[in-house]
Amino acid sequence: MQEHTNENLPSNLKVSRKGGFLVLNTRTATIKLDANRWQEIVAAITEVSQSK
Repeated sequence: MQEHTNENLPSNLKVSRKGGFLVLNTRTATIKLDANRWQEIVAAITEVSQSK
């Protein structure tokens, strides 16, 4: 998986990796995603992005 830096993200979004999870922290929520399923996450984001 390609590494991304926080410089490319909105200032209120922080991304980190803890164990087998990708952790997204926003002002109002913490979202834990299974890092082993990253391809499904990318596919879902791509699908939503293309529908706009």
